[in-house]
Amino acid sequence: MGRFSGVDFKGAVITLVDPSYKKYIEKELKEKCLDEYPEYSETFKIFWVKPD
Repeated sequence: MGRFSGVDFKGAVITLVDPSYKKYIEKELKEKCLDEYPEYSETFKIFWVKPD
């Protein structure tokens, strides 16, 4: 389940994921996004939070 947000501010994706896949997801997202948009290599970030 996911959602795009903040398109006017360079955008964000908010997604619910299984925490056991955290390392794999982070690796894939970073590789694929930065391959497509290398100009964001200095500002690309992934934030992990736990919903209450």
